[in-house]
Formats: sequence, C-alpha cells, structure tokens
Amino acid sequence: MITDKERPLTIDRESIEAIAQEISEAYREGLRKIVLIHGGGSYGHYVVRNLISSRGEIDEDGFSEVTWWMGELNRELVMRLRGRGLPAVSISTHSIFYERSDGSLGYHLEPIVMMIERELIPVLYGDAIVSGKTRYSILSGDTIAWRLSLELGCKRVLFATNVDGVFDRDPSKPGARLLKELRISSDIVSLDDSSSKYDVTGGMRKKILEGLEPLRRGVRALIFNGRKKGNIYRALKGYEDVGTVVIY
Repeated sequence: MITDKERPLTIDRESIEAIAQEISEAYREGLRKIVLIHGGGSYGHYVVRNLISSRGEIDEDGFSEVTWWMGELNRELVMRLRGRGLPAVSISTHSIFYERSDGSLGYHLEPIVMMIERELIPVLYGDAIVSGKTRYSILSGDTIAWRLSLELGCKRVLFATNVDGVFDRDPSKPGARLLKELRISSDIVSLDDSSSKYDVTGGMRKKILEGLEPLRRGVRALIFNGRKKGNIYRALKGYEDVGTVVIY
C-alpha cells in the first residue's frame, strides 16, 4: 500500500498522499479513535529476506538494520499524515512488543491507550522485536492489529490491501466472485483445509486465521482494496460495501 514493491526501499508517494488525505477527511468529520498499522512492503520484507539469505538469521546488527529501515518507512507515513493536519505519532513497535521465552507475545500498551484518549493517532508497524525464545523475531502488522483489537476493545478492524477482498476462488481465474460477507463459523469449516468451501489461500488465509479469537468475540473485519479512491474514507466511516466483511 505505501511502498513500491517492485523497487527496494522505495515509497509509493502517490499512494501515501491519497491515504493521508482520506484519513484526514474522516478525522475532520469526527472519527477520532484511530490506530494505524502498516506493513513492511519493500522495506522490511526486502531487508529481512536479504539478512536471512546472507546470514541465515537476524543477528544483532540485522535487528538494528530492520528496525532502522522500518522506522524510516514509518516516519515517511507519519510526516504525510501530519502534513494533512493529523496528530499522528510514530510508535516504535520494537519498544512496545516483545516475545517471551515460551513464544507468547508481551506488550506495554498504556502509552497507546493514553494517546487514543487524547485523540492522537498512534502509527505502529510490522517490525523486528526482541525474543526470549529465538533472540529476535518478526512481528507482522496483521498480528498487531488483531491483538490490539482484543486489548483495546475495538469493534472493527480494517485491512486495506491491494485486492478487492476475499474471493470464492483465485481471483486470477475466470468466474472468480468477490464475497461480500464471509462468516467463518459456517461458510468455512476449516480455513487451512483444502476441502474448504472457499479458496482462501496464502497471505489472505493467514490474515483471517490470526483473527479467530477476536472474531469469536464479536470484532468485525473488513478486507478491501485501499488503492481504490475513496475506499479508505468509506471504510473508516463505517461503510462495508467496499470489500469483504469477515465475521464469526
């Protein structure tokens, strides 16, 4: 969404400006409880892939490199949000989250809660974090979004992607149909079962599976194409006709 995935360490300026504009419009119209989370795109994914390829792991220098570049990407987004008059605040994910020795996720969310109460906009991102299990680990933006939805009592989680939503089969295949609603408790017996009613594969499958607990507790998710003009604004304002609504 905010990087040029064909060019390493390159932002998509046009996309970032459009995103900032639509968020600004929703904020000015009264939507003040917003937490933004972005992924690594051609920054984090590129750096991590090179580290694993050359060193086989993320070591101390690699951790420093990943967190540096992800911080740079985050500041690019925050700068443009602030340029639209939004009180956006850069939050270093690796300073908030960590992995315990048993593999569970630890975090300190009090600063984020206080920012939301003051109508600031915390901006987090997928990042490398310290780990008591493997020294360093990668925490995705999707995982952060689902975890915050539980801890902060969110009613909705919005996933702006580069596809229109969830399809009943590979969207590149003829006849693929966009699903307006996906009720995972009845429409899909098991998302990781090849006999599932819908072909939810790869990153989309993982995105949904990670949200099983929040969805069970009543959180609604909307997966939509954030590159289509007006979609981010409409999603923020509560319209669900821009993609696929995922419920339990």
